[in-house]
Amino acid sequence: MENQEDLIELTAEEEQELQELEQKGRGSKILKGVLTGLIVLLLSAGIFGLLRLYPFLSKFEGTWVDSQSGNYIVENHGNKSTFKIENIQESANLTLIFKGDLYASGSNRYKTKNNQVYLEVFKKGLPENVINEFEKNTEAYEIEKNTEEELLLKYKESAVKAAFRESNIDHLFYYELTGFGKGIKGKEVKMRNTGFASNTLTLSKEDSH
Repeated sequence: MENQEDLIELTAEEEQELQELEQKGRGSKILKGVLTGLIVLLLSAGIFGLLRLYPFLSKFEGTWVDSQSGNYIVENHGNKSTFKIENIQESANLTLIFKGDLYASGSNRYKTKNNQVYLEVFKKGLPENVINEFEKNTEAYEIEKNTEEELLLKYKESAVKAAFRESNIDHLFYYELTGFGKGIKGKEVKMRNTGFASNTLTLSKEDSH
């Protein structure tokens, strides 16, 4: 008995229809592959854009130093931010310190709040009477730390107001990450304010190595 499959013969029209269906199947696979690749590309671009624009605190992590004098330093760890001005009154013994809570305020923009002001006094090389004057000035400062090498003084509200003409100085600290190039992390940060030596300070990320 002959195999039934051998008895099935397709007409020319049926063969042409079968070929058309096979071609459509291949075209559908190609189209599906193109669409899948396009979706992956769009998702990748979306993720890159999110990482590039969203103000993650980790993008502003670490130590940033101004490129000119080196006296302005920002140190960020998590949501804790410290801004230092070294060589106050051209003295290597004095550093003005601002400590606040870091938060995002826009696309790659950051501010700090609850800022407190400190004066760090390195005792080495200072006359004893000068150190005593700092320690006794209880109207302006509270002593936070006092060791053989260092004296850390916290400004009282009245002293902050006397120095900056207001007791709330949060508006002095406004940062913007720049210099992204083709990456997702900025290489520079611009600090915009009207309370320090320059209206805009440019700081660069310090190499951790």
